[in-house]
Parts: sequence; structure tokens; C-alpha cells
Amino acid sequence: QRRVPGIRQSYNMLLRHHFLFLARQRRSFSTARPVRLNCVEYKDPSLPVDQLRNVVMMHGMLGSASNFRTFVQRPELLKGNRFFLLDLRNHGLSEHATEMSIQAMTIDLLAFLDDRNISSAIIGGHSLGGRTAMNFAVHYADRVSKLMVLDVAPVPSMLNDDGWNVVANVVKSLNSIDVTQIRSRSDADAMLKPLIPDTVLRQFALQNLAFSDKDGQVRYSWRANIQSIAANLPNLAGFKPPGGSEFLGPALFLWGENSNYLPPALHPLVREHFPYADIRMVPRAGHWIHADNPTAVSAAMADFIQRT
Repeated sequence: QRRVPGIRQSYNMLLRHHFLFLARQRRSFSTARPVRLNCVEYKDPSLPVDQLRNVVMMHGMLGSASNFRTFVQRPELLKGNRFFLLDLRNHGLSEHATEMSIQAMTIDLLAFLDDRNISSAIIGGHSLGGRTAMNFAVHYADRVSKLMVLDVAPVPSMLNDDGWNVVANVVKSLNSIDVTQIRSRSDADAMLKPLIPDTVLRQFALQNLAFSDKDGQVRYSWRANIQSIAANLPNLAGFKPPGGSEFLGPALFLWGENSNYLPPALHPLVREHFPYADIRMVPRAGHWIHADNPTAVSAAMADFIQRT
């Protein structure tokens, strides 16, 4: 008589097939050379490092680790945790490279964890960082204890997507001006104003303006590798997890009430790849949910992180 597998056997079989799938995905994944990522670290000072949970956070397009600096220091979020805030490749103080794709950034994250001897961590990200976090989770599930995704869906951005077009326009605008002609921040603001009329968005973009003072001459440049980002916008917009790929661990997806990046119509697609996703709406928030409503976002993240 044929023996019917028990629950434990069925679960083990499921895990075996899942990790075989991951192994196949990894073999044909990416040949990108990992780049050095700049990292800013914050941790709960009341506990030894070996008793803290490792949490990696990644910013969105044209952002940097500084976007999360104040946010992760909120007491309810810092408690029991060690945060690693990364600059993605071609952003902030991280290394520049010609290749710019979700796959390449996934390899960068893997190299960062290996370099820090972190076997498993809570991986999170906003927008572009969230896409990288999702991709990492479905390819390297054994390195992810929990997943946190802020206001982005596991689907490609379409050319008629208003949110994506705003971001793409900012990148193209920065790439179109001659940065060598900038003599001051107000110069850059004036040059960008016709291209990016929204003041808040323009000031956000200008966070990427850097200057050096050599031989008494001030020279301006973009801190981010705008040329590479602009050239690779189609690669970044076209991201979606491989068909049939899943992350079977705990996942938190937060979406802004006033954002169109992760509307309820896309929630079934989230659960196709992340079947145990906890999807929550953040009230009074647009796409930058952690800036628009930090209290609600930090409370949701702290609850999720501390949940066993």
C-alpha cells in the first residue's frame, strides 16, 4: 500500500523543490560584477551586537542612505535592531558602474551580506530599493528572514504610468543640463525649474548635486551616476520576478493611500510571488510613505519586525 506523505514530509518536499528552483535561477541569473556599496549603520545601543536583528534598507531612485537616517532612529523601530542603510550602485557614495539593473543591484546586495558575514537578514526597500529587495528574496530566499517592501509592486512600470514618468522625467532632466556650467545651487535650481516645475521634487533631485573646491575653484557634479541611470531606465522599468518564483517567508507590503504604485488591483499579483504577504495601506501618504507618514510606517514595520 502506497504511503501518503505526512504534513512534515510534504513541507520538506515543497522546500526541496523550492530551493532546486532557486538554484536553477541562480545559475542563469547575472554576470554583473558587484560594486562596493556605501553603508550607514544605526543600532540599538542597549543590546550587544550579537543580540540584534540585522535589517538592510535600500532607498528609491535618486535617493541615498540619508533618506532613512532619521526614520530608522525612531525608538520603536531601532529597538532590538541593527540597521544597514545602503546607497545603491550609481547612487550616493557607492561605486559607479556602466551596468544598472535590478539583477546587478541584487548581486551587489549579496556581496555586501557576504562581506559582512551576514548569513540572513530582514531585507527592505522603497521603490527601486523595494524592487531590488523583492528580486533578492525570490533568488536568495535562504538569506532573507523577512521581506519589507515600501510602495512598489512586482510588475513592470508602463510607459503610461504617471508615477514612473515623473521619476523618468527627473532623471532625464538632470542628464540634459550641462553640470559644468553650474556655479551655485541656485544656478542648478534655475536651470531645472522649467524641466521640473514641482519645487519639492526639484529640491529632492538637487540632493544629488555635489561640489568640490580645488585650487580655489568650485566645481559641481552629480553625486549619482545620472548618465548610467538615464541610459538604463528601460531595464529598471521592466522588472518583474521570474514566472513561478516565490518567496515563502514573511513579507510586509506597505502602500500609500494617495499613491498609484501599489493599488489594490495589483495585490493578487503580489501574492502570486509572496503568498504570505501582509499588505497594509498607509493613510495620508503618497509614494514617499516613510516621509509622508513616518509614524504609521514605523509602527507597521516595528510590529512586523518584532513579530515571531
